[in-house]
Amino acid sequence: MPGHAVTRLVDKGVLVRAIESTDPMAQRKRMVLLTEWVSLPIIAVVFLGLLLYMDMEGNDYFYVVLAVLMGILLMEAFTVLFIANHFHAYTEPIKIYSEGVEAYSSTLNKLRGVDGFLQKSDLLGIELRDVSVNGQGQRDYDRSITLQLSNGKHRLIGIRNREAAMDAAKTMSLMWELIIEDFPAKQRRR
Repeated sequence: MPGHAVTRLVDKGVLVRAIESTDPMAQRKRMVLLTEWVSLPIIAVVFLGLLLYMDMEGNDYFYVVLAVLMGILLMEAFTVLFIANHFHAYTEPIKIYSEGVEAYSSTLNKLRGVDGFLQKSDLLGIELRDVSVNGQGQRDYDRSITLQLSNGKHRLIGIRNREAAMDAAKTMSLMWELIIEDFPAKQRRR
């Protein structure tokens, strides 16, 4: 029909594996992310309300309001693009189908053009990297699973514990003959 959006159906094939989140703090992180999205506009409204009680010249209000709004927009963009992307990598399932892989959807991936279902014909390889769990480079590591794409881009599809990440990588490697590149954590000098 003219004027209607055409939905492109992708043949995903048969669901082979679903790799669920291995993050025990997933629900708490979801609440923190939601709180962050809601809190930034509230902070802006409260701050702008306080400006009404301050004694300023007319032009000064404009510049202060503009600076506050620009700061809020930058914080929202950082939250939506980077923090949310990393959060979804930890908490959303990875679905491996016979014809490709489907992982979380995010604004950052949409902007990069690597969002949605990834066909097996577009995949060149798999990268596994150690990711510090406690953020201090200690001994506890999870693994990030990144797919190398034929267009030269890379797509992070998830962060899981070591066993689940290796299991997902081996499944995709065996099914589609992809090479797994393993990048362990860099050893610190003592």
